[in-house]
Amino acid sequence: KMSDGVSVTWTVPSVLPGNIYAAGRRPGQTHDGATSNPLSFSVQDVPAPPPTTTTSAAYQPFQGGMMLWRSDTDTIYVLRDDNTYTTYASAVYRAYPENPIIEPAPPNLFKPVQGFGRIWGNVEAERAALGYGLSAEQAYTMSVQNFASPQAFTLLSLPTSGEQVALLTDGTW
Repeated sequence: KMSDGVSVTWTVPSVLPGNIYAAGRRPGQTHDGATSNPLSFSVQDVPAPPPTTTTSAAYQPFQGGMMLWRSDTDTIYVLRDDNTYTTYASAVYRAYPENPIIEPAPPNLFKPVQGFGRIWGNVEAERAALGYGLSAEQAYTMSVQNFASPQAFTLLSLPTSGEQVALLTDGTW
């Protein structure tokens, strides 16, 4: 608590060293030390974050979501705009025939190909939820982190502006 007319202004750093957290503060947020909610730091016994691995990947945005493919697991993820997702193992999507939809995509939209096309063309619910591609499939290097607690989830990077998606075990993202 500030007293004797002393005033302090501080900014929460983007990264705090070790396992130190500024309670109730966001990185980059500026605070006046004379406020009724003074700065409090706490040291918590938090495990180090899991290692980040990288893998070759593919990405395609759609009207109603996106599709991702990971080469290390040969898995396709269909992420829908309602924040749900479905995982397709290679044994599943490779068993589908090539995309059976023969009609061309509308102008300025894209029909998916390869594994994305197998799912999109053979699983009506996915095709209805996703619509057409907004661009063609693109290759990139995906970063992957698998967290175990306090809630298990997988963090996958996207090729767009450093964005990431967290896939929770309950089928939401």
